[in-house]
Amino acid sequence: MRVFLALLLLSLHPLTILAQFDAGSFINTDIAIEAQPTYPQPGEVTTLTLNDYGGNYYGATLEWYKDGVLIDGTNNQRNITVVAPLVGEKTTISLILKLSTGGSTTLKKVLAPVYVDVIVEPQTHVPGFYKGRALPSAGSTVNLTALLNNGAMMGNRFVYTWRINEEVLEGGPLFGRNKISFVTPLDRELNVSVQVTTQAGDVIASRSTYISSATPALYFYELNTLYGVETRAIKNDFTMIGNAATIKAEPYYLDSNVFNRPEIFEWRINSQKVSNGNNDPYTLTLEKTGQPGRAEVNLHVRSTVELLQGARGGFNISL
Repeated sequence: MRVFLALLLLSLHPLTILAQFDAGSFINTDIAIEAQPTYPQPGEVTTLTLNDYGGNYYGATLEWYKDGVLIDGTNNQRNITVVAPLVGEKTTISLILKLSTGGSTTLKKVLAPVYVDVIVEPQTHVPGFYKGRALPSAGSTVNLTALLNNGAMMGNRFVYTWRINEEVLEGGPLFGRNKISFVTPLDRELNVSVQVTTQAGDVIASRSTYISSATPALYFYELNTLYGVETRAIKNDFTMIGNAATIKAEPYYLDSNVFNRPEIFEWRINSQKVSNGNNDPYTLTLEKTGQPGRAEVNLHVRSTVELLQGARGGFNISL
């Protein structure tokens, strides 16, 4: 019986020690100015709040300053609102707490907004003289790059969450992935967005942009040996003035991989398959045979993997 009681007392001893800890020793007594949002965007209205966790400054008078200038109407306010500065600029918010005993403490919060820009690079083909931005097409690849700027370019030591029409790419947040690629879905309008956070989960920047999806299309141009490509496309009919003419086909918005390595590539004249005999497969040289007449010229280029990645087009030629 004595042995049993001794073991019971020893087992209770640790509980007695834990009960003697002072719970107050775990309370954070620091004070701070906290911003909401934590990382404001340029020009965003930001709420600044005094958090006195320990209550040591209860009853103190409060004075708020913006870049050293007293902010009117904010005396003794525990939270205020200010407008965040532009990219590359900083605003310093100071709070002076004055105790009735004569002591004082000054807190500071620097607002330096971060801006994120999203570079959208559809990997589709357009001719060299095309002045617009290439558009994606269903089944084509698009490269995205997020650039962070706080007055200087920032690194990629952040967590990126990419979305296409609310679908999260690659299943969730990605550390260091300021660059990503995706295959264009069937949607005609694409909402591309990125949210950038610290590793602790604080949002520092976000951005969204809309891009349109197009359907690949073929256009044909006359290629002049002296002046290069005629930038006005052949409509429906083309009349040969000389004895020969070279035609250049340009597939707009076709995925670059399909453009360079199509599984199906066929020039046809009056439904008969022909070879162009040129180094550039997208050019076709036509020669008069001596007899006047008309012919129909067609080109079909397509991927057999991405069925929507293809185009077919043609025109009539008068010899």
